[in-house]
Amino acid sequence: ALQLTFLLIHQNYFIDVNLMLIHLFLSFALFRFFDITKPWIIGWADRMKTGFGVMLDDILAGFAAAGIGWLVIKYLII
Repeated sequence: ALQLTFLLIHQNYFIDVNLMLIHLFLSFALFRFFDITKPWIIGWADRMKTGFGVMLDDILAGFAAAGIGWLVIKYLII
């Protein structure tokens, strides 16, 4: 599910490699944060105690990290 965090990486980042590296690091750090702390609905999915719940928790953490990372890059860094 870590690959989901890289969904919103813009193709123009290949021009500015430093910005791309910042986004990659930020996405990874946010994914690990959400995967470890399991806030709100991510924790609910993890508590399902099924194989589906384990996968869903990672998928939700990936989407949350992608969204937050995109917002940070778009409105705080650029």
